[in-house]
Amino acid sequence: MNRYWHSPETTGFNRLALMSLEHIEKISLDGTWKFQLLEHPSYDVRRKWHALPVPGFMPTPKQLLPDFPHLPILNPTGIYERDFEIPITWQKRRIILHVGACQSLGVVSVNGHEAGITTDSQLSSEFDISNLVRRGKNTVQIKVIKFSNANYLEDDSNWRFGGLPRSVKIFVTNDVFIEQFHTTADLNENSTTGTLEINALIGSLAKKSLAGYSLRLNFPELPKEKGAHLTATVLEGGSGNLTIRSSIAHIQPWSSEAPNLYTLDIELLDPQGLTIEITHQKFGFRHLELDNGQLYINDQAIELFYDAETKIDLESAQILSRDVIRGSILDLKRRCFNTVFTQNYANDPALLDICDELGMYAISEPNIGTEGMNGKAASNVSYLGAFMQRAGRLLNRDMHHPSVILWSLKNSHSKKNNVASLATYIEISDPSRPLDYRGAIKSLFAPKGSPQGPISITSSSPSAGKFLITNNQFFVDVSQLAINWSISHNDEVIERGNLELPIIGPRQSHKAAIKSKNLSKPKTKVAITFSVIQKVSTAWAPSQTEILLIKFDLPIKR
Repeated sequence: MNRYWHSPETTGFNRLALMSLEHIEKISLDGTWKFQLLEHPSYDVRRKWHALPVPGFMPTPKQLLPDFPHLPILNPTGIYERDFEIPITWQKRRIILHVGACQSLGVVSVNGHEAGITTDSQLSSEFDISNLVRRGKNTVQIKVIKFSNANYLEDDSNWRFGGLPRSVKIFVTNDVFIEQFHTTADLNENSTTGTLEINALIGSLAKKSLAGYSLRLNFPELPKEKGAHLTATVLEGGSGNLTIRSSIAHIQPWSSEAPNLYTLDIELLDPQGLTIEITHQKFGFRHLELDNGQLYINDQAIELFYDAETKIDLESAQILSRDVIRGSILDLKRRCFNTVFTQNYANDPALLDICDELGMYAISEPNIGTEGMNGKAASNVSYLGAFMQRAGRLLNRDMHHPSVILWSLKNSHSKKNNVASLATYIEISDPSRPLDYRGAIKSLFAPKGSPQGPISITSSSPSAGKFLITNNQFFVDVSQLAINWSISHNDEVIERGNLELPIIGPRQSHKAAIKSKNLSKPKTKVAITFSVIQKVSTAWAPSQTEILLIKFDLPIKR
Protein backbone atom coordinates (compact mmCIF):
# COMPACT_ATOMS: atom_id res chain seq x y z
CA MET A 1 0.00 0.00 0.00
CA ASN A 2 1.27 3.52 -0.85
CA ARG A 3 1.57 5.26 2.53
CA TYR A 4 1.75 8.73 0.94
CA TRP A 5 0.83 10.47 4.20
CA HIS A 6 4.23 9.37 5.55
CA SER A 7 6.11 11.03 2.67
CA PRO A 8 7.63 14.51 3.26
CA GLU A 9 7.91 14.89 -0.52
CA THR A 10 4.14 14.58 -0.95
CA THR A 11 3.02 18.20 -1.19
CA GLY A 12 0.22 17.72 -3.69
CA PHE A 13 -0.84 15.84 -6.80
CA ASN A 14 -2.77 17.26 -9.78
CA ARG A 15 -3.13 20.49 -7.79
CA LEU A 16 -3.44 23.68 -9.88
CA ALA A 17 -1.40 26.82 -9.27
CA LEU A 18 -3.08 29.00 -6.65
CA MET A 19 -5.09 31.92 -8.05
CA SER A 20 -5.97 35.30 -6.58
CA LEU A 21 -9.04 35.99 -8.75
CA GLU A 22 -12.68 35.22 -8.01
CA HIS A 23 -14.90 33.52 -10.59
CA ILE A 24 -18.48 34.60 -11.24
CA GLU A 25 -19.93 31.24 -12.32
CA LYS A 26 -19.67 29.07 -9.22
CA ILE A 27 -21.64 26.71 -7.01
CA SER A 28 -21.12 26.48 -3.25
CA LEU A 29 -20.76 23.00 -1.77
CA ASP A 30 -20.93 24.29 1.80
CA GLY A 31 -23.55 22.76 4.07
CA THR A 32 -24.24 19.28 5.33
CA TRP A 33 -22.04 16.47 3.99
CA LYS A 34 -22.19 12.73 4.62
CA PHE A 35 -19.38 11.77 6.96
CA GLN A 36 -17.77 8.80 8.62
CA LEU A 37 -14.68 8.53 10.79
CA LEU A 38 -12.18 5.71 10.25
CA GLU A 39 -9.36 4.77 12.61
CA HIS A 40 -6.72 4.61 9.88
CA PRO A 41 -6.31 5.80 6.24
CA SER A 42 -6.03 2.21 5.00
CA TYR A 43 -9.44 1.13 6.37
CA ASP A 44 -12.36 0.62 4.01
CA VAL A 45 -15.34 2.96 3.91
CA ARG A 46 -18.31 1.60 5.85
CA ARG A 47 -21.98 1.65 4.93
CA LYS A 48 -23.16 3.82 7.84
CA TRP A 49 -22.90 7.59 7.40
CA HIS A 50 -23.43 10.56 9.70
CA ALA A 51 -24.06 14.23 8.90
CA LEU A 52 -21.34 16.86 9.38
CA PRO A 53 -21.19 20.54 8.38
CA VAL A 54 -18.65 22.01 5.98
CA PRO A 55 -16.82 24.24 6.80
CA GLY A 56 -16.05 22.45 10.05
CA PHE A 57 -13.79 20.09 11.94
CA MET A 58 -13.92 16.34 12.42
CA PRO A 59 -15.06 14.92 15.79
CA THR A 60 -11.74 13.25 16.57
CA PRO A 61 -10.24 12.25 19.94
CA LYS A 62 -7.47 14.37 21.44
CA GLN A 63 -4.06 13.14 20.32
CA LEU A 64 -0.55 14.51 20.53
CA LEU A 65 1.69 14.39 17.49
CA PRO A 66 4.54 11.96 18.28
CA ASP A 67 8.16 13.02 18.00
CA PHE A 68 9.50 13.38 14.47
CA PRO A 69 9.33 11.32 12.30
CA HIS A 70 6.90 8.83 13.85
CA LEU A 71 3.20 9.30 13.03
CA PRO A 72 0.49 7.82 15.31
CA ILE A 73 -0.39 4.17 14.77
CA LEU A 74 -4.07 5.11 14.95
CA ASN A 75 -4.61 8.00 12.56
CA PRO A 76 -8.18 9.41 12.44
CA THR A 77 -9.37 9.66 8.84
CA GLY A 78 -12.58 11.41 7.86
CA ILE A 79 -14.52 10.51 4.72
CA TYR A 80 -16.55 13.48 3.49
CA GLU A 81 -19.02 12.90 0.66
CA ARG A 82 -21.82 14.79 -1.06
CA ASP A 83 -23.65 14.93 -4.40
CA PHE A 84 -23.87 17.86 -6.80
CA GLU A 85 -25.21 18.57 -10.28
CA ILE A 86 -23.56 20.48 -13.10
CA PRO A 87 -25.69 23.09 -14.95
CA ILE A 88 -26.35 22.35 -18.60
CA THR A 89 -24.47 25.55 -19.53
CA TRP A 90 -21.30 24.10 -17.95
CA GLN A 91 -21.06 21.12 -20.26
CA LYS A 92 -17.89 20.89 -22.36
CA ARG A 93 -16.28 23.64 -20.29
CA ARG A 94 -13.42 23.64 -17.76
CA ILE A 95 -14.77 22.75 -14.29
CA ILE A 96 -12.65 23.31 -11.18
CA LEU A 97 -13.15 22.01 -7.64
CA HIS A 98 -11.95 24.47 -4.96
CA VAL A 99 -11.16 23.16 -1.45
CA GLY A 100 -10.63 26.14 0.87
CA ALA A 101 -8.43 24.23 3.34
CA CYS A 102 -7.85 20.64 4.44
CA GLN A 103 -6.23 19.56 7.70
CA SER A 104 -3.78 17.97 7.20
CA LEU A 105 -3.81 15.84 4.02
CA GLY A 106 -6.72 15.35 1.63
CA VAL A 107 -7.38 12.90 -1.19
CA VAL A 108 -10.04 14.27 -3.55
CA SER A 109 -12.17 11.99 -5.75
CA VAL A 110 -15.08 12.63 -8.11
CA ASN A 111 -17.40 9.81 -9.16
CA GLY A 112 -14.95 7.27 -7.76
CA HIS A 113 -11.94 8.61 -9.69
CA GLU A 114 -9.07 10.31 -7.88
CA ALA A 115 -8.75 14.00 -8.79
CA GLY A 116 -5.70 14.83 -6.67
CA ILE A 117 -4.01 15.17 -3.30
CA THR A 118 -3.46 18.28 -1.19
CA THR A 119 -1.44 19.25 1.87
CA ASP A 120 -1.00 22.60 3.71
CA SER A 121 -3.78 23.06 6.24
CA GLN A 122 -4.12 26.80 5.67
CA LEU A 123 -4.19 27.31 1.89
CA SER A 124 -6.78 26.39 -0.70
CA SER A 125 -6.31 23.77 -3.40
CA GLU A 126 -7.93 23.51 -6.81
CA PHE A 127 -8.37 20.53 -9.12
CA ASP A 128 -9.50 20.28 -12.74
CA ILE A 129 -12.41 17.81 -12.67
CA SER A 130 -13.66 18.48 -16.20
CA ASN A 131 -13.01 14.90 -17.34
CA LEU A 132 -14.47 13.36 -14.18
CA VAL A 133 -17.93 14.94 -14.08
CA ARG A 134 -21.00 13.82 -16.04
CA ARG A 135 -24.57 14.88 -16.71
CA GLY A 136 -26.95 14.60 -13.78
CA LYS A 137 -25.76 13.58 -10.33
CA ASN A 138 -22.08 13.64 -9.44
CA THR A 139 -20.42 12.62 -6.17
CA VAL A 140 -17.38 14.28 -4.64
CA GLN A 141 -15.45 12.59 -1.84
CA ILE A 142 -12.65 14.10 0.25
CA LYS A 143 -10.64 11.73 2.40
CA VAL A 144 -9.11 13.79 5.20
CA ILE A 145 -6.14 12.26 7.04
CA LYS A 146 -5.58 14.06 10.33
CA PHE A 147 -1.89 13.22 10.80
CA SER A 148 0.68 13.26 8.00
CA ASN A 149 4.28 14.30 7.56
CA ALA A 150 2.90 17.74 6.70
CA ASN A 151 2.07 18.16 10.40
CA TYR A 152 5.76 18.49 11.19
CA LEU A 153 5.74 21.78 9.28
CA GLU A 154 2.77 22.96 11.36
CA ASP A 155 4.22 22.32 14.79
CA ASP A 156 4.20 25.80 16.30
CA SER A 157 1.06 27.42 17.76
CA ASN A 158 -1.15 25.20 15.63
CA TRP A 159 -4.46 23.58 16.62
CA ARG A 160 -4.84 20.09 15.17
CA PHE A 161 -8.53 19.40 14.73
CA GLY A 162 -8.58 17.81 11.29
CA GLY A 163 -11.32 18.45 8.74
CA LEU A 164 -12.43 20.96 6.12
CA PRO A 165 -12.29 24.33 7.91
CA ARG A 166 -13.02 26.56 4.89
CA SER A 167 -15.50 26.65 2.04
CA VAL A 168 -15.70 24.14 -0.78
CA LYS A 169 -17.06 25.14 -4.20
CA ILE A 170 -16.90 24.43 -7.89
CA PHE A 171 -16.51 27.02 -10.63
CA VAL A 172 -16.30 27.03 -14.40
CA THR A 173 -14.23 28.74 -17.10
CA ASN A 174 -14.11 28.46 -20.87
CA ASP A 175 -11.46 26.41 -22.67
CA VAL A 176 -9.26 29.53 -22.76
CA PHE A 177 -8.91 31.15 -19.35
CA ILE A 178 -6.83 33.37 -17.06
CA GLU A 179 -4.47 30.91 -15.39
CA GLN A 180 -2.31 33.34 -13.38
CA PHE A 181 -2.64 37.04 -12.56
CA HIS A 182 -0.04 38.87 -10.45
CA THR A 183 -0.42 42.57 -9.64
CA THR A 184 2.38 44.77 -8.25
CA ALA A 185 1.44 48.38 -7.48
CA ASP A 186 3.88 51.05 -6.31
CA LEU A 187 4.29 54.83 -6.09
CA ASN A 188 6.60 57.28 -7.79
CA GLU A 189 8.54 59.71 -5.63
CA ASN A 190 5.80 62.34 -5.82
CA SER A 191 3.36 59.90 -4.12
CA THR A 192 0.58 60.95 -6.49
CA THR A 193 1.54 58.81 -9.50
CA GLY A 194 1.00 55.10 -9.23
CA THR A 195 2.98 52.47 -11.08
CA LEU A 196 1.45 49.16 -12.03
CA GLU A 197 2.95 45.92 -13.29
CA ILE A 198 0.76 42.96 -14.17
CA ASN A 199 2.12 39.54 -15.06
CA ALA A 200 -0.61 37.28 -16.42
CA LEU A 201 -0.71 33.83 -17.94
CA ILE A 202 -3.48 32.85 -20.36
CA GLY A 203 -4.06 29.09 -20.37
CA SER A 204 -5.98 26.75 -22.64
CA LEU A 205 -7.25 23.19 -22.80
CA ALA A 206 -5.96 20.69 -25.35
CA LYS A 207 -3.17 23.08 -26.39
CA LYS A 208 -5.61 25.35 -28.19
CA SER A 209 -3.92 28.26 -29.95
CA LEU A 210 -3.92 31.48 -27.91
CA ALA A 211 -3.12 33.84 -30.78
CA GLY A 212 -5.38 36.89 -30.77
CA TYR A 213 -6.71 36.42 -27.21
CA SER A 214 -6.29 39.56 -25.15
CA LEU A 215 -6.70 41.13 -21.72
CA ARG A 216 -8.60 44.40 -21.31
CA LEU A 217 -8.09 46.24 -18.01
CA ASN A 218 -9.91 49.33 -16.72
CA PHE A 219 -10.13 51.37 -13.53
CA PRO A 220 -13.74 52.55 -13.08
CA GLU A 221 -12.63 55.13 -10.48
CA LEU A 222 -10.24 56.74 -12.99
CA PRO A 223 -12.22 57.02 -16.23
CA LYS A 224 -10.24 59.96 -17.63
CA GLU A 225 -6.72 59.11 -16.49
CA LYS A 226 -4.15 58.12 -19.07
CA GLY A 227 -2.73 54.74 -18.19
CA ALA A 228 -5.93 53.52 -16.52
CA HIS A 229 -7.17 51.71 -19.64
CA LEU A 230 -4.90 48.90 -20.76
CA THR A 231 -4.87 46.04 -23.27
CA ALA A 232 -2.41 43.28 -24.16
CA THR A 233 -2.75 40.60 -26.84
CA VAL A 234 -1.13 37.21 -27.27
CA LEU A 235 0.80 37.20 -30.54
CA GLU A 236 0.93 34.37 -33.06
CA GLY A 237 2.97 31.54 -31.53
CA GLY A 238 2.89 33.24 -28.13
CA SER A 239 3.01 31.18 -24.92
CA GLY A 240 0.20 33.09 -23.17
CA ASN A 241 2.49 35.10 -20.89
CA LEU A 242 1.54 38.78 -20.83
CA THR A 243 3.29 41.64 -19.01
CA ILE A 244 1.54 44.99 -18.73
CA ARG A 245 3.10 48.12 -17.21
CA SER A 246 1.55 51.53 -16.67
CA SER A 247 1.89 54.81 -14.78
CA ILE A 248 -1.31 56.44 -13.54
CA ALA A 249 -1.41 60.06 -12.37
CA HIS A 250 -3.60 61.65 -9.70
CA ILE A 251 -4.05 58.61 -7.50
CA GLN A 252 -4.56 58.56 -3.73
CA PRO A 253 -1.98 56.41 -1.90
CA TRP A 254 -3.01 53.55 0.37
CA SER A 255 -2.02 53.46 4.05
CA SER A 256 -3.58 52.23 7.27
CA GLU A 257 -4.83 55.76 7.95
CA ALA A 258 -6.15 56.39 4.43
CA PRO A 259 -6.94 52.98 2.87
CA ASN A 260 -7.64 54.19 -0.66
CA LEU A 261 -8.49 51.22 -2.87
CA TYR A 262 -8.98 50.98 -6.61
CA THR A 263 -10.91 48.40 -8.62
CA LEU A 264 -9.25 46.75 -11.59
CA ASP A 265 -11.88 45.38 -13.98
CA ILE A 266 -10.40 42.45 -15.89
CA GLU A 267 -11.76 41.01 -19.15
CA LEU A 268 -10.45 38.17 -21.29
CA LEU A 269 -11.42 38.62 -24.93
CA ASP A 270 -11.37 36.09 -27.74
CA PRO A 271 -9.85 36.98 -31.15
CA GLN A 272 -13.23 38.34 -32.30
CA GLY A 273 -13.33 40.76 -29.36
CA LEU A 274 -16.04 38.91 -27.42
CA THR A 275 -15.69 38.79 -23.62
CA ILE A 276 -15.27 35.19 -22.44
CA GLU A 277 -14.19 35.83 -18.84
CA ILE A 278 -14.74 38.77 -16.52
CA THR A 279 -13.55 39.38 -12.98
CA HIS A 280 -12.02 42.15 -10.87
CA GLN A 281 -9.37 42.77 -8.26
CA LYS A 282 -9.06 45.40 -5.51
CA PHE A 283 -5.67 46.89 -4.71
CA GLY A 284 -3.97 50.08 -3.57
CA PHE A 285 -0.87 52.04 -4.47
CA ARG A 286 1.81 52.29 -1.78
CA HIS A 287 5.59 52.21 -1.55
CA LEU A 288 7.67 50.11 0.86
CA GLU A 289 11.32 50.55 1.70
CA LEU A 290 13.61 49.09 4.33
CA ASP A 291 16.58 51.20 5.42
CA ASN A 292 18.90 50.16 8.23
CA GLY A 293 16.21 48.12 9.96
CA GLN A 294 13.53 50.84 9.70
CA LEU A 295 10.48 50.32 7.51
CA TYR A 296 9.22 53.25 5.46
CA ILE A 297 5.72 53.31 3.97
CA ASN A 298 5.14 56.01 1.37
CA ASP A 299 8.44 57.60 2.50
CA GLN A 300 7.36 57.84 6.14
CA ALA A 301 9.18 55.97 8.91
CA ILE A 302 6.40 54.17 10.72
CA GLU A 303 5.82 52.32 13.94
CA LEU A 304 3.72 49.16 14.06
CA PHE A 305 1.31 48.34 16.87
CA TYR A 306 0.41 44.74 16.27
CA ASP A 307 -1.76 41.92 17.50
CA ALA A 308 -1.58 38.25 16.55
CA GLU A 309 -4.58 37.14 14.46
CA THR A 310 -6.11 33.75 15.17
CA LYS A 311 -8.46 31.91 12.89
CA ILE A 312 -10.65 29.78 15.20
CA ASP A 313 -12.78 30.28 18.25
CA LEU A 314 -10.87 28.21 20.78
CA GLU A 315 -13.88 27.80 23.08
CA SER A 316 -16.20 26.31 20.49
CA ALA A 317 -13.66 25.21 17.84
CA GLN A 318 -15.80 26.95 15.24
CA ILE A 319 -14.51 28.51 12.07
CA LEU A 320 -14.47 32.30 12.07
CA SER A 321 -16.92 33.74 9.56
CA ARG A 322 -16.16 36.80 7.47
CA ASP A 323 -18.38 38.87 9.77
CA VAL A 324 -16.48 37.70 12.86
CA ILE A 325 -13.12 38.44 11.20
CA ARG A 326 -14.37 41.90 10.27
CA GLY A 327 -15.55 42.50 13.83
CA SER A 328 -12.12 41.50 15.12
CA ILE A 329 -10.34 43.95 12.81
CA LEU A 330 -12.82 46.71 13.69
CA ASP A 331 -12.09 46.12 17.36
CA LEU A 332 -8.35 46.43 16.72
CA LYS A 333 -8.86 49.66 14.76
CA ARG A 334 -10.95 51.14 17.56
CA ARG A 335 -8.23 50.26 20.05
CA CYS A 336 -5.69 52.02 17.80
CA PHE A 337 -3.74 48.96 16.63
CA ASN A 338 -2.53 49.27 13.06
CA THR A 339 -1.06 45.81 12.33
CA VAL A 340 -1.95 42.13 12.46
CA PHE A 341 0.66 39.37 12.48
CA THR A 342 -0.52 36.04 11.07
CA GLN A 343 2.26 34.03 12.82
CA ASN A 344 2.67 30.73 10.96
CA TYR A 345 -0.84 30.90 9.50
CA ALA A 346 -2.01 31.60 5.99
CA ASN A 347 -5.30 33.03 7.18
CA ASP A 348 -8.66 32.97 5.48
CA PRO A 349 -8.43 35.23 2.39
CA ALA A 350 -11.21 37.36 3.91
CA LEU A 351 -8.74 38.67 6.50
CA LEU A 352 -6.59 40.50 3.96
CA ASP A 353 -9.61 41.76 2.00
CA ILE A 354 -10.84 43.35 5.23
CA CYS A 355 -7.39 44.70 6.14
CA ASP A 356 -7.20 46.33 2.68
CA GLU A 357 -10.61 47.92 3.14
CA LEU A 358 -10.36 49.10 6.76
CA GLY A 359 -6.69 50.04 6.78
CA MET A 360 -4.72 47.46 8.75
CA TYR A 361 -1.15 46.46 7.97
CA ALA A 362 -0.49 42.71 7.80
CA ILE A 363 2.72 40.78 8.40
CA SER A 364 2.26 37.50 6.59
CA GLU A 365 4.02 34.21 7.30
CA PRO A 366 3.75 30.98 5.31
CA ASN A 367 2.29 27.97 7.08
CA ILE A 368 5.67 26.79 8.34
CA GLY A 369 6.30 26.29 12.04
CA THR A 370 9.01 23.89 13.13
CA GLU A 371 9.71 25.19 16.62
CA GLY A 372 7.92 22.37 18.42
CA MET A 373 10.19 19.70 16.89
CA ASN A 374 13.43 21.66 17.35
CA GLY A 375 13.69 22.54 13.70
CA LYS A 376 14.35 19.02 12.42
CA ALA A 377 12.21 19.49 9.30
CA ALA A 378 13.94 22.81 8.65
CA SER A 379 17.24 20.99 8.09
CA ASN A 380 15.80 17.91 6.34
CA VAL A 381 16.20 18.19 2.57
CA SER A 382 13.13 15.96 2.07
CA TYR A 383 11.00 18.90 3.25
CA LEU A 384 12.60 21.53 1.00
CA GLY A 385 9.92 21.14 -1.68
CA ALA A 386 7.17 21.59 0.89
CA PHE A 387 8.84 24.76 2.21
CA MET A 388 8.96 26.24 -1.29
CA GLN A 389 5.42 25.15 -2.19
CA ARG A 390 3.89 26.70 0.92
CA ALA A 391 5.62 30.04 0.53
CA GLY A 392 5.18 30.21 -3.25
CA ARG A 393 1.46 29.51 -3.09
CA LEU A 394 1.02 32.09 -0.32
CA LEU A 395 2.79 34.73 -2.42
CA ASN A 396 0.63 33.86 -5.46
CA ARG A 397 -2.53 34.34 -3.41
CA ASP A 398 -1.64 37.46 -1.44
CA MET A 399 0.83 39.48 -3.51
CA HIS A 400 -1.77 42.01 -4.70
CA HIS A 401 -2.91 43.03 -1.19
CA PRO A 402 -1.62 46.49 -0.19
CA SER A 403 -2.14 45.57 3.47
CA VAL A 404 0.63 42.96 3.28
CA ILE A 405 3.70 45.07 4.03
CA LEU A 406 6.09 42.31 5.12
CA TRP A 407 6.74 38.65 4.56
CA SER A 408 8.08 37.02 7.68
CA LEU A 409 10.10 33.95 8.59
CA LYS A 410 10.56 35.23 12.11
CA ASN A 411 9.07 32.14 13.75
CA SER A 412 11.09 29.62 11.73
CA HIS A 413 14.56 28.23 12.46
CA SER A 414 16.43 30.90 10.53
CA LYS A 415 19.82 29.16 10.55
CA LYS A 416 18.53 25.90 9.05
CA ASN A 417 19.20 25.21 5.36
CA ASN A 418 15.57 24.94 4.22
CA VAL A 419 14.66 28.30 5.79
CA ALA A 420 17.73 30.02 4.33
CA SER A 421 16.81 28.71 0.87
CA LEU A 422 13.22 29.80 1.40
CA ALA A 423 14.31 33.33 2.35
CA THR A 424 16.25 33.64 -0.91
CA TYR A 425 13.26 32.35 -2.86
CA ILE A 426 10.88 34.90 -1.29
CA GLU A 427 13.26 37.83 -1.84
CA ILE A 428 13.64 36.91 -5.52
CA SER A 429 9.92 36.20 -6.05
CA ASP A 430 8.71 39.48 -4.53
CA PRO A 431 11.34 42.24 -4.37
CA SER A 432 8.56 44.80 -3.72
CA ARG A 433 8.30 43.82 -0.03
CA PRO A 434 10.91 43.44 2.71
CA LEU A 435 11.39 40.08 4.39
CA ASP A 436 11.70 39.93 8.19
CA TYR A 437 14.39 37.27 8.52
CA ARG A 438 17.32 36.94 10.91
CA GLY A 439 16.61 40.29 12.55
CA ALA A 440 16.54 42.30 9.33
CA ILE A 441 13.88 44.54 10.84
CA LYS A 442 14.76 45.87 14.28
CA SER A 443 13.20 49.17 15.15
CA LEU A 444 9.68 49.43 13.80
CA PHE A 445 7.76 47.33 16.34
CA ALA A 446 6.26 49.26 19.22
CA PRO A 447 5.94 47.49 22.59
CA LYS A 448 3.04 45.07 22.32
CA GLY A 449 -0.14 46.35 23.95
CA SER A 450 0.77 50.04 23.78
CA PRO A 451 -0.92 51.48 20.68
CA GLN A 452 -1.01 55.22 20.09
CA GLY A 453 -4.21 57.08 19.40
CA PRO A 454 -4.43 59.36 16.37
CA ILE A 455 -3.56 62.31 18.61
CA SER A 456 -2.03 62.79 22.02
CA ILE A 457 -2.59 65.62 24.49
CA THR A 458 0.09 66.54 27.00
CA SER A 459 0.56 69.33 29.50
CA SER A 460 3.15 70.37 32.06
CA SER A 461 0.68 72.80 33.64
CA PRO A 462 -2.95 71.76 33.14
CA SER A 463 -4.04 74.20 35.86
CA ALA A 464 -2.89 77.02 33.55
CA GLY A 465 -5.01 75.61 30.72
CA LYS A 466 -1.99 75.04 28.46
CA PHE A 467 -1.93 71.86 26.38
CA LEU A 468 0.06 70.44 23.49
CA ILE A 469 -1.95 68.61 20.81
CA THR A 470 0.18 66.22 18.73
CA ASN A 471 -0.96 64.48 15.58
CA ASN A 472 0.49 60.96 15.89
CA GLN A 473 -0.65 59.94 12.41
CA PHE A 474 1.86 59.46 9.61
CA PHE A 475 -0.18 60.41 6.55
CA VAL A 476 -3.29 62.44 7.38
CA ASP A 477 -4.08 65.66 9.23
CA VAL A 478 -6.62 66.04 12.05
CA SER A 479 -9.42 67.60 9.99
CA GLN A 480 -11.60 64.51 10.56
CA LEU A 481 -11.33 64.86 14.33
CA ALA A 482 -12.96 67.09 16.91
CA ILE A 483 -11.98 67.58 20.56
CA ASN A 484 -14.52 68.30 23.27
CA TRP A 485 -13.50 69.03 26.85
CA SER A 486 -15.22 68.98 30.20
CA ILE A 487 -14.18 70.08 33.69
CA SER A 488 -15.47 68.09 36.63
CA HIS A 489 -15.56 68.81 40.34
CA ASN A 490 -15.71 65.71 42.53
CA ASP A 491 -16.63 63.74 39.37
CA GLU A 492 -19.54 66.08 38.51
CA VAL A 493 -19.21 68.05 35.25
CA ILE A 494 -19.34 71.79 35.92
CA GLU A 495 -18.17 73.19 32.56
CA ARG A 496 -17.97 72.04 28.92
CA GLY A 497 -16.43 73.34 25.71
CA ASN A 498 -14.61 72.36 22.54
CA LEU A 499 -11.20 73.06 21.11
CA GLU A 500 -11.02 74.81 17.77
CA LEU A 501 -8.36 72.78 15.99
CA PRO A 502 -6.30 74.19 13.15
CA ILE A 503 -5.07 71.84 10.43
CA ILE A 504 -2.34 69.90 12.24
CA GLY A 505 -0.30 67.95 9.73
CA PRO A 506 1.09 64.44 10.21
CA ARG A 507 3.56 64.20 13.12
CA GLN A 508 3.02 67.91 13.91
CA SER A 509 1.93 69.64 17.13
CA HIS A 510 -0.18 72.63 18.13
CA LYS A 511 -0.32 74.60 21.38
CA ALA A 512 -3.86 75.03 22.70
CA ALA A 513 -5.22 77.04 25.59
CA ILE A 514 -8.39 76.72 27.66
CA LYS A 515 -9.39 79.71 29.75
CA SER A 516 -11.48 78.78 32.78
CA LYS A 517 -11.47 79.94 36.36
CA ASN A 518 -12.35 76.37 37.34
CA LEU A 519 -8.83 75.23 36.39
CA SER A 520 -6.78 77.65 38.42
CA LYS A 521 -5.59 76.54 41.86
CA PRO A 522 -8.39 74.11 42.75
CA LYS A 523 -8.88 73.41 46.48
CA THR A 524 -10.82 70.21 45.88
CA LYS A 525 -10.76 67.33 43.37
CA VAL A 526 -10.89 68.83 39.86
CA ALA A 527 -10.17 67.15 36.52
CA ILE A 528 -10.30 68.11 32.86
CA THR A 529 -11.21 65.41 30.35
CA PHE A 530 -10.74 65.54 26.59
CA SER A 531 -12.98 63.49 24.30
CA VAL A 532 -11.66 62.94 20.76
CA ILE A 533 -14.51 62.47 18.27
CA GLN A 534 -14.52 61.12 14.72
CA LYS A 535 -16.36 63.88 12.80
CA VAL A 536 -17.02 61.96 9.58
CA SER A 537 -17.97 58.35 8.94
CA THR A 538 -15.24 55.90 8.02
CA ALA A 539 -15.29 52.19 7.18
CA TRP A 540 -14.41 51.43 10.79
CA ALA A 541 -16.32 54.08 12.77
CA PRO A 542 -19.51 56.09 12.18
CA SER A 543 -19.51 59.85 12.65
CA GLN A 544 -19.56 61.13 16.23
CA THR A 545 -17.77 58.01 17.50
CA GLU A 546 -15.63 58.73 20.54
CA ILE A 547 -12.24 57.22 19.75
CA LEU A 548 -10.11 58.52 22.60
CA LEU A 549 -10.55 59.80 26.16
CA ILE A 550 -7.73 61.68 27.94
CA LYS A 551 -8.04 62.86 31.55
CA PHE A 552 -5.89 65.20 33.64
CA ASP A 553 -6.34 65.32 37.42
CA LEU A 554 -5.34 68.79 38.61
CA PRO A 555 -3.08 69.19 41.63
CA ILE A 556 -5.00 70.34 44.69
CA LYS A 557 -3.84 73.58 46.29
CA ARG A 558 -2.75 72.98 49.88
